[in-house]
Amino acid sequence: MPDDILEVPVLIAGAGPVGLTSALALSRFGVRSLIVERHDRISPHPRARFINARSMEIFRQLGIETAVRALAVPDELASTVIWAPSLSAPEVRQVVIETLGPTSGEPLSPSPGLCTSQDLLDPVLLKELEATGQSEVRFGCRLTGLEQDEAGVTVTCTGQDGATSKIRARYVVGADGPNSTVRELCGIAMHGPAALGNTVNIHFRADLSAALRGRPVNLAMILNPAQPGLLLNIDGRQRWTAQAIFQPSAGQAAEEFDEDRCRQVVRAQVGLPDLEVTILGMAPWTSAARVADRLSEGRVFLAGDSAQEMPPAGGFGMNTGIQEAHNLAWKLAAVISGWAGAELLATYDEERLALARWITEQALLNLKSVGRDENVTGGPPQVKLGRPEFFRELGMVFGAAYESAAVIPDGSQSPSVENPVTDYVASATPGHRAPHLWVEVDGNRVSTLDLAGAGFALVEAASSGSRSAALDVVASNPRVPVRALACADPALATTYGLAPGGMVLIRPDGHIGWRAPVGADAAEIVSALATILASAEPVRVDPRVPAC
Repeated sequence: MPDDILEVPVLIAGAGPVGLTSALALSRFGVRSLIVERHDRISPHPRARFINARSMEIFRQLGIETAVRALAVPDELASTVIWAPSLSAPEVRQVVIETLGPTSGEPLSPSPGLCTSQDLLDPVLLKELEATGQSEVRFGCRLTGLEQDEAGVTVTCTGQDGATSKIRARYVVGADGPNSTVRELCGIAMHGPAALGNTVNIHFRADLSAALRGRPVNLAMILNPAQPGLLLNIDGRQRWTAQAIFQPSAGQAAEEFDEDRCRQVVRAQVGLPDLEVTILGMAPWTSAARVADRLSEGRVFLAGDSAQEMPPAGGFGMNTGIQEAHNLAWKLAAVISGWAGAELLATYDEERLALARWITEQALLNLKSVGRDENVTGGPPQVKLGRPEFFRELGMVFGAAYESAAVIPDGSQSPSVENPVTDYVASATPGHRAPHLWVEVDGNRVSTLDLAGAGFALVEAASSGSRSAALDVVASNPRVPVRALACADPALATTYGLAPGGMVLIRPDGHIGWRAPVGADAAEIVSALATILASAEPVRVDPRVPAC
């Protein structure tokens, strides 16, 4: 390898929320990464706004929940969606967004969802990443080529001045958006409708208090045939985005939306013809519902919009990408650090691809239900009242259940729910997200979701303050990070389906990897870890230590 080629464990293309989360999650395991971003700075556009509770749980694990929550639209201003001819007019329908605010927290999660825009979130992620000293972000540097071999990936990057450089990485993560260069270079196809409707985002500042009349509106669906669209509350005060629908099939174009036209759109949607409006930015975009036919090619992995491009209806695009980054990061770290076999990485596709397809399908159904799928319906743009599931998708937020080689079944069945989109029942069946409970550990009240993160959590349902010797055997081995705890709280035993002495192994991403309802000895625990990690011997067991 030439001396002038930079070598890194992981190269990430794209410095959006998914790429930044990927690097931050890797840094938690001490794994260095390099992010290359073709733009000269993080995006200034508000874009995605909903951060659901599952993503906030991830940010909690990464230590940035407080910083993100400090930038959120206040809960009392972020919980309501209305349908109305204009913001000033009486609403036709009003619903509460169940996936945001306090209703998305207790008793399901320690970290309720919230509303904050991407232009505020990304700087928090970037600042925290820089503070770790584990990653570098190169702005104005575009990935333009990659070549794989058995040992790694050689990446070509091109700067804004046209100069090229080579970087050698063991693995590459493509988080470079819907027009992903990484995906294209890997020859991975996307499937699904690519042009569902055309929209212009108009970011503006205005005092809308006269139109709001004290109402806590997060999102207004505008039922105005002359100017259909949406109004989105960005900061809870005077910063908003108006989404204007236009039809290229009718001869309309994004170029028509100059500042004067944008002000007309805002005034029509607000319903105040003399409103003072300051236009802060404008960005056209096309909605799509496409999913990659696979999420990996050799040593290259896709996450976020490069893996699935979904309609924004319900706010699942960024959240899905954040959760993919979280799933992938611990597996990359485990392989790079030597406590897992490379076969573990195959479980990323196994666990996330079917989920990406299902979430994208549900987002498309949300879009159709509000009439935003111009090319599907063939009619003029309009806004409809939405399906019953819209903004009530707690099953989609919490209900992901993985089936893969990194999950060991125990013969139990997942809970049956009437509607998997809206309904969630906590379950400790292997593959499910570990149910949230408040428990006392070392004198501190913590969530069960706080027990794992920088490694596995091995939790025993203890009948007293004692703990089995097997926990100490597994936890004392330095090769695999395992935090072993005994918990005498009967609520844990009940919720997790454990008899006294029963054990559960929570993976670093917060999902149940293995469960022994009546207990296990050290050799059984080691075998479970070996299976999950695709490793012949993840820890060594001292035969002199008795089994529990």
